[in-house]
Amino acid sequence: MRALVTGATGFTGGHLARHLRNRGYGVRALVRGEDQRSAALAALGIELSIGDLTDKAALVRALGGVDIVYNIGATYRQAAASKDEYSAINARAVAD
Repeated sequence: MRALVTGATGFTGGHLARHLRNRGYGVRALVRGEDQRSAALAALGIELSIGDLTDKAALVRALGGVDIVYNIGATYRQAAASKDEYSAINARAVAD
């Protein structure tokens, strides 16, 4: 079974991605870029797919060959984020 986890560099998504990997799943994580958190996932054998929830092409690439999607990705507690940004990521990104 292959799973895609969005939000895998966050607290909940990271725990889920590691749990699935420990249970024998092939796990791909949609991450916005390569940093310490995504490098830690890769070190565990989690495949990284660089992209953003609002980028349809990145989503299509990330979805290739997966059996199940756990959409944990969201923007949260970002003071500078506008209402439109929150809506684009938290509501519309995967609904379109």
